[in-house]
Amino acid sequence: NNPREWVSQELPAEKSFASFVWRFQELDAVVVSWPDCHIDDQRLVRLDHELTESGNLQRFELCQHFFARVVTGYDAVRELMAPPLSLTSEDAARRLEGCLVVPDGRTSCAVVYLRQTGENHREEAVNLLRNIVQDVCQVPPEGVVLAGGPVDGMTIDRNSVASADRYAIPSNILVFLLCRCCLRSWRLTGVIFGIALFGQLLAVALIAWCGANMNAILIVVPPLTLVLTLSLIHISAPTRLGM
Repeated sequence: NNPREWVSQELPAEKSFASFVWRFQELDAVVVSWPDCHIDDQRLVRLDHELTESGNLQRFELCQHFFARVVTGYDAVRELMAPPLSLTSEDAARRLEGCLVVPDGRTSCAVVYLRQTGENHREEAVNLLRNIVQDVCQVPPEGVVLAGGPVDGMTIDRNSVASADRYAIPSNILVFLLCRCCLRSWRLTGVIFGIALFGQLLAVALIAWCGANMNAILIVVPPLTLVLTLSLIHISAPTRLGM
């Protein structure tokens, strides 16, 4: 569900954005926080350590596979407090307002940047990050706050699949009954509807054969193929349909 994959690489805006990414190596990121997460919260340090230097070999390999780097409000404030700037904690927090610190000057977060593999498998990456926050930072599941493009994309994916599972069968039944009303023949309806179902399954198979993944845009391909196939009957044989 990345809009960059839907547009031409020749568009001026896309070229400008690609140049920005190339110059600054900006990656997609997930913002992580929880209740009472502040600039002096040691849990931010533990989270950073777990994501970059975890003692659990299997988890460390997954983190290296999905995550590029971590920036926390805790580290950013202390970097500004160190020489040569040597700012006070209040001044450092004020400079980071709107970035890693909210306007109250205390509440903070961690920003976890994803590698390309993490962007391609965002659900696995986000779930891994959520589990690490729960285990290492001792935050209950309902207290974990995640935001960012990967989280939005994962939510869209999940809701799209849930909607398809919920409405696929009822919509097919409705289309079948409408087709029967138009054709006035159970046999002809079965033949035409069977062809439409075959086209629907073929469209889904072509997505996989072409190496693409189902997303919020391609999720409309199966029902669209079904409806268009049946609609062609109205165009090619209006007399037979009683129009």
